[in-house]
Amino acid sequence: MFACPLRAQFLQGDTIVVNDTIVALDDITVTAQKNVIQKVDKIVYRINEKDFLRHAKADNALRRLPDVSVSASGILIDSYKHAAIYIDGLPSDEETLKRIDIDEIERIEVIKNPSAIYGSELTGGVINVVKRKKKERFIKAEITGRGAAMRGIYGFTPSLAFKTGILTLNTYYSFTKNNQDVSTRTERWTSSTFERQDIQDQIRGWQGFGLLNARLDFRETDYLILSATSMNYRFDHRYAGTLTTGESTAPVDDKALEQLGKYSANLLYRHDFDRATNLEVKGRYFDYDNHYRSLTDNHSRIREASGEILFQKQEINLWDNPLELVLDYKSVYRRYLTGSQSDRLASLAIQSANATVSYNVAGLSTYLALGYDYTHQTVGTATTGYHTLLPVATLAYGLPNRFNLSLQYARKITRPGVDYLNPTIDRLNPMYLRQGNSALDPQQNNELSLSVRKSVTNNHNLSLNAYYRFNNGLISEILTDREGQTIYSYDNIGRARVVGINAGWNASLPLNFYVNTRIGPSYNDYAAPGSTALLMRNSGWSLFAYAGIGTRILDFLSADLDLFYNSRNYGLTGTFRTRPSVNLNIEANLLSDRLTLGLYCMDLGGWSTQTTLLAQGDVLDQRTTIRNKMMNFSLSVTYRFGKKFNSSIGGRTIENSDIITK
Repeated sequence: MFACPLRAQFLQGDTIVVNDTIVALDDITVTAQKNVIQKVDKIVYRINEKDFLRHAKADNALRRLPDVSVSASGILIDSYKHAAIYIDGLPSDEETLKRIDIDEIERIEVIKNPSAIYGSELTGGVINVVKRKKKERFIKAEITGRGAAMRGIYGFTPSLAFKTGILTLNTYYSFTKNNQDVSTRTERWTSSTFERQDIQDQIRGWQGFGLLNARLDFRETDYLILSATSMNYRFDHRYAGTLTTGESTAPVDDKALEQLGKYSANLLYRHDFDRATNLEVKGRYFDYDNHYRSLTDNHSRIREASGEILFQKQEINLWDNPLELVLDYKSVYRRYLTGSQSDRLASLAIQSANATVSYNVAGLSTYLALGYDYTHQTVGTATTGYHTLLPVATLAYGLPNRFNLSLQYARKITRPGVDYLNPTIDRLNPMYLRQGNSALDPQQNNELSLSVRKSVTNNHNLSLNAYYRFNNGLISEILTDREGQTIYSYDNIGRARVVGINAGWNASLPLNFYVNTRIGPSYNDYAAPGSTALLMRNSGWSLFAYAGIGTRILDFLSADLDLFYNSRNYGLTGTFRTRPSVNLNIEANLLSDRLTLGLYCMDLGGWSTQTTLLAQGDVLDQRTTIRNKMMNFSLSVTYRFGKKFNSSIGGRTIENSDIITK
């Protein structure tokens, strides 16, 4: 998502693709494809905004990136890594991506093997969207209204952005009325009992997202970003159905209230000593509040505050080749609270130190990162402390106009969350009782991957990726029997192993068409030897497939179609069997691009209506069938207005359709 001239002296040691002509620039290799910079620790894309409708959003640009899958199910990298979204180096979300115009973006960085600098608990990848710094004053606004054909779904999103002097401000709020009707049948067999529960869940509620972001550019070398976000929802559930135990059947008639609030405040100050050296200071506050009131009252809360300082030095000359060094220190304090009185369940104080080095010589690039965590943890009255080393390494080799080969390893940590530790039994419905385990240990996640990428003529990219993920002491949901009751709980089970391979094809085709596909199998194995769990092992194959296809027609109309399919999701407590999901999005710009009409078709054909969870063991069999009709047709209308001001005195005023700067 970027468009900007490439500067060779800034990119020494990288592979840059700008056209079909091979050019030698000292230690730079220029090959194959436009606006792509292949670095050892990330891939940088500069998006050509002319490939998109005017005012198209950042999520549309992600659809065209190789190895990135964008669908209603989320954003994935290499088909299996969930992408954490960053904007200008600060944590963000997919909702905010939908509020950023493509012509606001300088570049997009896809980081497949991030170091612990992005978080010692981050087990996926990172997508960092870097916005352009605008110099002229402007004010612009959008108002979007949307409504769906079924289930009474509607919403609106006003947004505002302006720049004056050193201040650039962006804000939006998105509200959606969201109703669903879900049918669930659960059947459970043990050696002595049979239970069946049929539930119709009528869900009525709303959800909202909000952002306030301010950037202060004091000088060319100093800026400050302040950002605050909120995400809230409230859903009222009305359950009706039956519960059968043996030969006896009883009615089920209940209500439930589900509420969630997530709030964050972020600060980033950056000072550039020169074009190769910078210092960043970051601060973050996060508040998570979840309340579910049904047969029992379940209330959990997380409060977290952190501070971080990061130093980066590029272009260090080592034996006539460039070396890059990053040093980082972060301090995190986190509290877990439960119950109606927000009683303290646990607290963690985490001290993290990280160092990364990248070096390039003769086409061979190395990226090494080492993180050290010390965690002081209190759960109830028990206090423990533990040390963790978190290495990350990438070894890459590239041949001009041929291929790039990359070998990667990463170790990350997962600490048990508030619901995992809470020892109180929550009765979410008559057949779903959940209890945490305050004796859980953190888990270490290991991943080894090998990937090959090749850019060929006519803007085609081919890739092949093989990976192996392994854990011992994995934190997993388990099924246990306690005094004749089947309870979902958590434990550090014996092991988890996932091995997979996938291939991708990405291409820009004539007539403004694009294709982005990825497909591959994986084998999953979860086992809990020696555990008291009712299910001791679950394993099997899964197939992942993604296809994104789209086009832009006559500079005013675009269409994007995505197909997402993950045949099975495995865990120790069962296997989810899912069906393909197909989504279609059509947009048209009218009135000199001031008005955009959108038609979004979710779950086209209704294929993914049914999901099945199967659990089979020696002493327990369970089958849950969930039917949720997600298929819907939504119409949206967006209107834009505002002004852009020339920075010189007496400059002309430009209105309406010309307000977006290039």
